[in-house]
Amino acid sequence: MKQCPQCLARFDDSMDICPDCGRPLEYVNDYNTNDSYENGAYTPNPAPQVKYCQNCGKQCDPMAVICTQCGAPFQNVNAYPAVDDDPKTILKVVCFFFPIVGLILYIVNKDKKPVSAKAYGKAAIIGFVVGIVLNIVLRVVGYVVGDMFASSYYYY
Repeated sequence: MKQCPQCLARFDDSMDICPDCGRPLEYVNDYNTNDSYENGAYTPNPAPQVKYCQNCGKQCDPMAVICTQCGAPFQNVNAYPAVDDDPKTILKVVCFFFPIVGLILYIVNKDKKPVSAKAYGKAAIIGFVVGIVLNIVLRVVGYVVGDMFASSYYYY
């Protein structure tokens, strides 16, 4: 039996490449070689710790070489997630209304808290684009309404 070292899917011996991720398959035994038998006593090794991608923060398989979410290769692997990497709703709202704050929060947090940094950056970009669109719409409406009042004023 063969197994993909990245996604841990198992296939029969006729397959050479994982159809899901494209990695070469490796032969595996049906028993766990990580378990140990010391002095005749069975001692299973603890389950491997999970990896967290430093680029996007997604929890990945401990055997993974690249992140399944963003495709970034694992270089320095954290066995534990980044501390408090949940983006705060109030900060996302502030970033929406003040995009410069979102840019600053993105730059400050991009290495230590990538999930939060990405959320703040998205909120800032969305706020910036919405601000530009609203500015254009309000100017056009203002010119049209102002022109209507100005033209009606001159006719009376």
